[in-house]
Amino acid sequence: MQLDHQLTRFLFEMIPHTRALDIFFLALSAVGTFSLLWLVLAVLMILVEEIRHPQFIRVFLAGVILTVFVVYGLKGAVRRDRPTPPTGLIRVEDYSFPSAHAAYAFYGATILYHFHSQTRRSKKSKKRLNLGRFNLFPWVVFGMAVLVSYSRIYLGVHYLTDVVAGAIIGFIIAKILVDRHIHVRQGAQKGKGRA
Repeated sequence: MQLDHQLTRFLFEMIPHTRALDIFFLALSAVGTFSLLWLVLAVLMILVEEIRHPQFIRVFLAGVILTVFVVYGLKGAVRRDRPTPPTGLIRVEDYSFPSAHAAYAFYGATILYHFHSQTRRSKKSKKRLNLGRFNLFPWVVFGMAVLVSYSRIYLGVHYLTDVVAGAIIGFIIAKILVDRHIHVRQGAQKGKGRA
């Protein structure tokens, strides 16, 4: 626990707390609440045809609901108190472990990356977020996930282990749903092949 507190303090102090950065990280934290950022990104990607899977919204929303249940179930079971925010910028009343923001962020990034990759592999994809052979998309979504997660340490409302645990939970939930989606899709394609 002492190491966790020390690393959290180091990460908290790593970036200077200026008014501009306070506003930036408060905004990131706000849009990261309940997957709002990822839902907006998903809708934009559907509109510009970066994602073309009819199952996407169903899978995405099912995962958000599952993430809520897992995260808040663990918060109630573990009951870890939050650090006292030295910044005074934000006040949070519920328990600390795991970070819901980090869970939503890594869930959203992983799901969006999976469905975008499937579209990118299709012949119809316009590949808007590519720079030649370099695919910019994973850097954008996972970069956003890291920033949203770090915002919770910057604001002083989570310990490092809260954020890491949240990120792992979000990634695992997304991976389970992605694997299930692939399995169901392959089963449907085999069924069509037999018909």
